[in-house]
Amino acid sequence: MLINLGQILIRKIFFPHYTNIKAGKDASVDVKIRELIKRTASSILLIVFTLYLNYIGGYYFFFVVLVLFFFLNLEYYKLFSLDHKNIIFVINLIFKFISIYLSFLNSLYLIIIPFLLGISLSSFHKRKWGVRVFPYVYFVMPACLIIYLNSHVENGKSLIIWLFVIVWTSDIFGFLLGNYFKGPKLITSISPNKTWSGFIGSITFGSLASILYAFYSNLANFMESLILGIVVSFSSIIGDLFESYLKRLNNKKDTSNLIPGHGGLLDRLDGFLFAIVIFWICIIK
Repeated sequence: MLINLGQILIRKIFFPHYTNIKAGKDASVDVKIRELIKRTASSILLIVFTLYLNYIGGYYFFFVVLVLFFFLNLEYYKLFSLDHKNIIFVINLIFKFISIYLSFLNSLYLIIIPFLLGISLSSFHKRKWGVRVFPYVYFVMPACLIIYLNSHVENGKSLIIWLFVIVWTSDIFGFLLGNYFKGPKLITSISPNKTWSGFIGSITFGSLASILYAFYSNLANFMESLILGIVVSFSSIIGDLFESYLKRLNNKKDTSNLIPGHGGLLDRLDGFLFAIVIFWICIIK
């Protein structure tokens, strides 16, 4: 009964032109409703798990970041149809793991060694060598920064939650308001589902969430938290669009079906990968 009530409520909010149809009669709308429910359920589980993991930190946080990092690389290679069942991929992965581990050990100045070795190794490929090198920037850098924040920066865990709050709020309200108001498309050639209403909602509510969290945690003043909210929300949207562009280049809808309602891990973390770097630049003085 609760599920049926939820479906009817979702219909009234997101599919008002179907409100005259009883729940379960229109197959296309029911599919969208089920996808929204799966997306919401998986998001809640991921949020709870991520907050707990950030709280306990240490080797637990480091290990899970490594696991996520492995799957991101795997999805990326599959996205570009690159061979990942060879010794070069394994050696590259080891260099990337070493870079992340050095960040965990607070040895940032040593990261340049495995970083450059891995890039040099990737450059030997004549086919798509730039695509093979790019994960060192796209994945390694954000992984190193968030591990360093969690392990070695004062109030680092609170700062990570601040980042999460901005990106999550931006993503949620961008999705909700974009589906509700619809309107003109943002960049049809890259992401046909993104709208200007979603973009504005994303920036607005991401900034508001930043202000509220900063005020509650006493991390920054109004203007600083407002600017950070705008910049990080915007970078998250750019990260989302960039990943959509990569999928469009390779004629793929999702990078995998790992997360119900979201697709692959890269589909879920695309905004974070850009936002983490921009957030770091803004808050580290």
